[in-house]
Amino acid sequence: MSFLLSAFPRIIAPHLPSLLQYATTTLQGYSPQFLQYYASSDPDAPEPPSPTSDLGFGAQQDTVEDLACAIFDFLTPAVRQKSVETLLGGSSQAEQWAKSVVELVLIYTRVTRTNVSQVARAV
Repeated sequence: MSFLLSAFPRIIAPHLPSLLQYATTTLQGYSPQFLQYYASSDPDAPEPPSPTSDLGFGAQQDTVEDLACAIFDFLTPAVRQKSVETLLGGSSQAEQWAKSVVELVLIYTRVTRTNVSQVARAV
């Protein structure tokens, strides 16, 4: 999405406030699954679900982590656009939105089980 934003800013700019709301709503919706499957330190925590369909040999399987990274990659340049001023213009709604983004960043930047296992192997 970041690529599309830089390639077609005039077309996407009027829709940025809605896109930012959709982005944060999506992150909020997936945060319980992220915490349960990826950020839990409980050894008995369930493994992340894997697709059961035949994706073919070598097909990439996107995860909640991948989705969150893509959304945060989009948010970074998007909040710098002029058309977002209505959303971030100092109102209580803007303040609440910014607060929710900070909370989401704190959720999705937790150390995941994958990170812990990678560090353990490197040591």
